[in-house]
Amino acid sequence: RQAQAIPADPKHATRAMAPALEALARAQLGDHESSLRALEAARRAFDAIAPEQQAESVFGFSQRRWRFYESRTLSLLSDIPAAIDAEQRALDLYPTEVIGDRALLQLDLASCLVRSKEIQLGVGLARDALLSMPAEHRTDIFLRYAWHPAAAVPARFRNQPHVTEYCDVLRSLLAAGAGSQVTEWIGNAQAPPPWR
Repeated sequence: RQAQAIPADPKHATRAMAPALEALARAQLGDHESSLRALEAARRAFDAIAPEQQAESVFGFSQRRWRFYESRTLSLLSDIPAAIDAEQRALDLYPTEVIGDRALLQLDLASCLVRSKEIQLGVGLARDALLSMPAEHRTDIFLRYAWHPAAAVPARFRNQPHVTEYCDVLRSLLAAGAGSQVTEWIGNAQAPPPWR
């Protein structure tokens, strides 16, 4: 919010980036209404920034970055149809060589699919996202995030073969040493247990 108070050219990337980050942060804190207001402010500001400010650079705020923040925020706000649409639009903008952001988007999309009762499709997408990542990229941040689709599975469906297969993939990645901190995090957080 303070970043938004700093005078800047209305066509500068920071005019859209600051409310987009605020929207995500407020969604993470569970402040639904403030997050939606910030997201709408970011949307208006993004539409107004100069085209050169939408460049794919450290100093710009590109369409794909905007869609990344928008989709993650909508997912956290549980606006599942809008989140799925935004995630798919964001994924369309990311080249395959951009591994990290694509993986987070795919895992968010997988969680949304599971929450919309597309359980097999969601855990399949999450599994494919993890297994398609080069091993050196399967760090703690991704393995922590990879539990979200599993956590979204209602208890009555957790013994379905595609769900147990996904959890087996996660456990095997942990056992292979990919993410030693994740094992500790799983024990201390709201992650699903290894159901078998």
